[in-house]
Amino acid sequence: MIRLTERFCNNAGRSIGARFPAAVGLLAGKAGLGTAIAIFSLGTAGAMIIPLLVPPESLGRSSASLKDEMGTLAIVGSQALRFR
Repeated sequence: MIRLTERFCNNAGRSIGARFPAAVGLLAGKAGLGTAIAIFSLGTAGAMIIPLLVPPESLGRSSASLKDEMGTLAIVGSQALRFR
């Protein structure tokens, strides 16, 4: 099941990414090349950041199980962040 999801996400990303050069070209005709590249760059960065803001499903789960799944985040003295 994981392989299927991985392949689907990879192919979906490639499919969407393949359309971006044409879309940038179409938008560049109206707004200029720099503006078109900036719009698509910011849109892509936003699409990567949005999933980071969505927490995992936690309905009916204890906080201990969520802590194990998400790893431990700690600041100890002068050490930086430590993950599982």
